[in-house]
Amino acid sequence: MNDFNSYSINIIKIFLRSLKAILPLCLLYFCTSCGSGSDKIPDVSNIQLDVKVQRFDQDMMAIDTNNIAVGVSGLKSKYPMFMEIFPQIISDPSRKDATAEAVIGDFIRHKQIRNLFDSCQLIYRDMSAYDKEFTQAFRFFKYYFPKRPTPQVISYISEYGVGAFPYGDSLLAVGVDFFLGENHTGYQHLDIPRYVLRGMDKNHLVARGMEAWVNGMIDESPLGKRLIDVMIDNGKKLYILDKLLPYTPDSVKLAYTQKQVDWCKNNEADLWAYVLSDNLLYSVKGESWSKLVNPSPSGTTKMPADSPGRAGNWMGMQIIKAYMQRMPNTTMDQLIALKDAQSILDKSKYKPKRK
Repeated sequence: MNDFNSYSINIIKIFLRSLKAILPLCLLYFCTSCGSGSDKIPDVSNIQLDVKVQRFDQDMMAIDTNNIAVGVSGLKSKYPMFMEIFPQIISDPSRKDATAEAVIGDFIRHKQIRNLFDSCQLIYRDMSAYDKEFTQAFRFFKYYFPKRPTPQVISYISEYGVGAFPYGDSLLAVGVDFFLGENHTGYQHLDIPRYVLRGMDKNHLVARGMEAWVNGMIDESPLGKRLIDVMIDNGKKLYILDKLLPYTPDSVKLAYTQKQVDWCKNNEADLWAYVLSDNLLYSVKGESWSKLVNPSPSGTTKMPADSPGRAGNWMGMQIIKAYMQRMPNTTMDQLIALKDAQSILDKSKYKPKRK
């Protein structure tokens, strides 16, 4: 029995010595597998922030139609910035000098608008889940952009006028009537392409709202009009969006199907080779590469049929990722300020490998 105990103790000592030797390697592997440098998701749990979606849509539709002036006055008091722009969104362009009271009064009295609001209420009566998602996204925003203000987030309906937009640096407006699901009857009369419809449901609301916010931060057109300029500009936007929504599936952030996401990842080298071999990278002829950066059902005619539209933007994001890995001290604001697309490409040393 004593011999057995001695043997057991020796085994334990050997195990502990072995563990001590391999522990650093295990930690190294763990850190590598979780991502390093700009790929690591930061801990933002200590950032004190509580974003609640302000329900302009509900407040507007609750106005007593027999006393529009009082109701609109209340909206102006509660939503002063948004009321500067909202009447223009829903107003008939041919209508001149219409007051906010007249425009909103006509809008909320319309039976079709009330039906639309009812449809929105079926999905968005309670937006507490979206409060949490926006709070998390803006915690990451405060981490990466500590000096920028956190905006007020407002929900509204405009009868499919505008999906989401920033107003100044302190307001993000999200049109809930743009996220009712691809089978919503109201969309059937608008001739919306199916590849656009798949991004118009409740799963995409926060991503599209944050996308609008990021686009507002990089709202200037790229200095050049070459494909490389547009790719890098859009790549920055996707890169920042990815940082603000690190736990959101790529398919949602890109408004792609998972099959399209996989296509981009599996065909990155071929896509890059196509852009280079067809002399597109420095082309200013937008018609020759429009599908690479603008919404479309598929890529260009020279790419496989299952290649998604806007694949050039995805590739632009890969270039930005490569750049940030090589320049890890670059802040997000510094990245936005970089205007020379060629310099970014050169310093990134981007060269995708074939799989």
